[in-house]
Amino acid sequence: MKVNFGNRKAGWWTGLRRSRVAAQVNWRDCAGGGPSVRGRLSALGLAATAGMLAVVPRAAGQIAIIDYPSGFADQSGLAFAGSGALSAGKLRVCPARYGDRGAVWARRRARVSAGFETQFTFRISNPGSTPGADGFTFAVQGTGLGAIGGTGGDMGYTGIARSIVVEFDTWANGDGCSSENNNHVAVHSRGLLPNTTCASARLGTANVPFNLKDGQVHRARVSYASGMLRVFFDGSSSPTLSVAVDLGAVNGGSFFDSSGRAWVGFTAGTGGAWNDHDVLTWSLTESDCRPTPRITPTSASACVGGEVSFGVESEGVGPFSFQWRRNGIPIEPVDNPTASSSTLVLVEVGEFDDGIYDCVVTNACGAASSNAVSFVTCACLPCPADFNQDGGIDGGDVEDFFAAWEAGDCDADVDADGGVGGPDTNAFFVAWENGGC
Repeated sequence: MKVNFGNRKAGWWTGLRRSRVAAQVNWRDCAGGGPSVRGRLSALGLAATAGMLAVVPRAAGQIAIIDYPSGFADQSGLAFAGSGALSAGKLRVCPARYGDRGAVWARRRARVSAGFETQFTFRISNPGSTPGADGFTFAVQGTGLGAIGGTGGDMGYTGIARSIVVEFDTWANGDGCSSENNNHVAVHSRGLLPNTTCASARLGTANVPFNLKDGQVHRARVSYASGMLRVFFDGSSSPTLSVAVDLGAVNGGSFFDSSGRAWVGFTAGTGGAWNDHDVLTWSLTESDCRPTPRITPTSASACVGGEVSFGVESEGVGPFSFQWRRNGIPIEPVDNPTASSSTLVLVEVGEFDDGIYDCVVTNACGAASSNAVSFVTCACLPCPADFNQDGGIDGGDVEDFFAAWEAGDCDADVDADGGVGGPDTNAFFVAWENGGC
């Protein structure tokens, strides 16, 4: 091979880099001629930058399922049982009437298994007899929209199987079953068995710091996260009641469907004493339990004809399904069977494989896209000193090397360490000045 060192006075190649390369970047294909791999990505409409493609992991948060911030003008999303009804824009779960019961359920089941928070304002008023009774509940159940329990101290929930309730109890029954006082909050469940106000179903109880049936509007917040059910009142940051419970395995059973959903709503009851039990506003958010997929690293390269693989890791509730995409287009499993697995494998790669890859991961809670990984093929030159592959080693190779080096083109990875940096210039000039490969 003929070597032409050209003008090699001190600082020659540095000046070349600063003047000729800065003025005219000769984008070079890995195999020689045509645009470089970054030029090919640009031709695909993809910016060859550090960010590559603006696809970021899903941020964990809450999803609003129920939202009645100013009353219940629209009842289409609600189902009523017993004497539960809409009354002047509010939910009258049970009216002030002797020996009655009622229930109101959201028609859309909520995915509460992974966590939720509900807030509602309520008022217990209009005692038909002093001091009024019996109370109401916030309930989660897997029985159906027609679910309703008994009257009086049963508060409309005793007898509902596959349920858990937070009861706001205003009457001490003294019936040998319920031993709590007449102003308490409690959590009751028997898992798959019919629920009851009796102590056998009681998971926790606490006194309420105000009179539940004082006729005033109060706010309750019920949250469930990390196996802890908490009840707050009137904006307090300290829970009145905290109960450790796994909603997916109460007494060894679950009242959720296969997607972790259940019906949510309210029940209430009256007996020989009575009140109006009203809910004025209501909201519920469920925890976003979709996957949080992540691919590392965010860029990769391989020699033409080589092999590369990308793996995605997902946090969340399994099982997961996977769909890999190239430039936003799903890769068909018939073309690449690994496109529906957690690891995508590309074999005998070529220019046609260059692009941006990501993975859509799905579980019972929904789907989420991973971050993106950029991939380019490299020629992996057999003789890096002859960088432009024209059969000679001269100044043109220096120009082309620095064009690729400044662009971060993988062809400039002369020392084959997986990155383009200062050591590659040293490796290139060692080969170039020695006039060999």
